[in-house]
Amino acid sequence: MQTTTIGEAEHFDELKPIKLPDQDLVHELSRRLESLFRYAQCIANAEGDAKVQQTWHDLESQELANIRSLKQLIVDRIEKGEFLDDL
Repeated sequence: MQTTTIGEAEHFDELKPIKLPDQDLVHELSRRLESLFRYAQCIANAEGDAKVQQTWHDLESQELANIRSLKQLIVDRIEKGEFLDDL
């Protein structure tokens, strides 16, 4: 386990947090992609109940729209050279 010496600790207040909005975008895209698998499972679990299945299909469609929006935002930032430009 690494320990911090007093001299190192004195410099913590000098560090500025790195803002990574692109990391947030990628993380959110990943989270939403994973949710698609959950929706498929919920749709299968609701077999025989058309109203519940339709609700899950509607939510899945909304999620796909959100995913496409996030994906396009990332593509736009890459094309403009703005993606991860603060690293």
